[in-house]
Amino acid sequence: MVSLGSDIYHTWLDVDLHKLSLQGKSSKETAKFISEESRKKQVGLRDIPSKWPVAELAANSMYRISQTLLLNCEGSVNQTGEKLFEALNSHDI
Repeated sequence: MVSLGSDIYHTWLDVDLHKLSLQGKSSKETAKFISEESRKKQVGLRDIPSKWPVAELAANSMYRISQTLLLNCEGSVNQTGEKLFEALNSHDI
């Protein structure tokens, strides 16, 4: 359900990824924005992740991914979006 939105409509939990990409922000700024939006979506997480609603599970996952990206960005001052994407795809993060 969540991946369908990102694949077809270029949105992730009501965030327009296409518009976000056109804003000309750095990779770090984009990751920070996504992290903050993800945190807002994590409202009433229960103790057992298997009982979380799909949207909250996706928000939690994206929050953790974006936090990892932010940690990686801090370690590399001039990292481009392409290099960050390559690192993410090769699991070097």
